[in-house]
Amino acid sequence: EQTVRSYKPALTQYEQAIKLDPKFFEAYQAMARLQLERKKSALAFEALKLAEGQLPKDARVVNAVGEVHLAIREFAQARAKFEQALGLDGKLNLALFNLATTLRAQGKLQIALKKYEQLQKRDNVFPGLDAGLGALYLALKQYKKAAASYDRALRSSEIKPKLRLEAGQAFVLAGQWERALKQANEALAVAAYRADARALRAEARLLEGDLGEALVEITRALSRAKKAQYFVIHARILERLRRLAAAADAYKEALKLEPKRIDLRLHRARLQVRGGAVRRTSSRFCLGVEHGDYNGAPLFGVGTDRFIHLAYAPNDRGEVRLFSANVPDEGVVTVPLDAQPPPLDPALAGRWARFPLGVAHTLREAGYPLRKGFDGVLFGDIPGGGMSRSASLT
Repeated sequence: EQTVRSYKPALTQYEQAIKLDPKFFEAYQAMARLQLERKKSALAFEALKLAEGQLPKDARVVNAVGEVHLAIREFAQARAKFEQALGLDGKLNLALFNLATTLRAQGKLQIALKKYEQLQKRDNVFPGLDAGLGALYLALKQYKKAAASYDRALRSSEIKPKLRLEAGQAFVLAGQWERALKQANEALAVAAYRADARALRAEARLLEGDLGEALVEITRALSRAKKAQYFVIHARILERLRRLAAAADAYKEALKLEPKRIDLRLHRARLQVRGGAVRRTSSRFCLGVEHGDYNGAPLFGVGTDRFIHLAYAPNDRGEVRLFSANVPDEGVVTVPLDAQPPPLDPALAGRWARFPLGVAHTLREAGYPLRKGFDGVLFGDIPGGGMSRSASLT
């Protein structure tokens, strides 16, 4: 009876169980989870509030409250509850697992790894542990470790289609197309996951090099659902087939669904500009003296995951043309190769273009003048305040 359609009879049974034993935690927990399946998080919290009244300072109840927060992506509240639960009962492995999962969702990957490893030492067959580790290794881009973790997860007695698809993605990234294809074929049997399974089959065939079969599979996936990732796979296949205009159009469709994805814009720009390329540079923060690198002082720079991206291509106009998507009001900065502005030119005061043009000036002074014009579009997500944006740009 634990389905969304027939939730009322299930709730009646749980309520009866609680009347027989008001301290029966599992009944409160089941009620909360059923309400989450119904997308009724407020009712899930209500069920657990009743449990708190009967079972005060019970780590299991606190953990269950954290699970509701995690389900609705309230990660800070979830983390606080899981830590509270572990404070009440340090041996509650479920709370430790949930804490690791929450940390992973928050992007605190190394801390999450330590929690997963702590749980692994306690109970290396804890349900969901291998899949959790697999997802973490994917986020860390350690694809072989991710594939190995998912391989262990697939040996469990209960294998759900979602797990097969996650494992298949790890196998693709680890270069194991045959294993990915096997998981996709298994997931095809479940109608609700058929489109995702087709997309995974397309990725596996693309990795194999069977572009025709890959194109058929992704076309079938798109006929069932329009997802950004499907269009991305479609674009990659079309690019391999040298159908570059169609690939750019596929990225355009993906951007309609996920307009904030910078990577999709850069891929599309790369395809649209013949002979062009896309590059990026990292930001950093310095442990020690800022601006010490060119003043002879010691420093220790630490790279971050924020970047400036440049999509560029040569031109035959004899000039450099630059545009920043971060400062669109300044328009296109155009500088002829034979008439670059001198240092401290008042026309460039306060403008971002003074940095790349300063590099061009330094190169010319050192005997390496620019001999070929180019067009460049820049975009960055580096915050201000000691993150070396100017160094990244130059």
